[in-house]
Amino acid sequence: MTGRYQRVDRAPAPRVAPKAVLTAIGCDEDGWRRVPGLGAVDTESYDSWLAFLRRVRARGAAGVQPLTSDATRSSGARWRRSFRTPHGSGASCT
Repeated sequence: MTGRYQRVDRAPAPRVAPKAVLTAIGCDEDGWRRVPGLGAVDTESYDSWLAFLRRVRARGAAGVQPLTSDATRSSGARWRRSFRTPHGSGASCT
């Protein structure tokens, strides 16, 4: 999971404002990288990440385990609340 701020066009034009682009990157059963989620939010808050991860789960992500983490308390909490899995290790991606 990563969040990156980008300047984007917003209505009414011409107005440019920062948005956080949230990305979930994972691996399939064969080890190939996949992007199961991509979204834009106004701020990187606990609630926005939680909603984003729940949308990823609703699209079919299952059996998910975090591979790496920035080790913040909130990232682990939102992960567990979204996927109900303990913080553990995973397999590497190709």
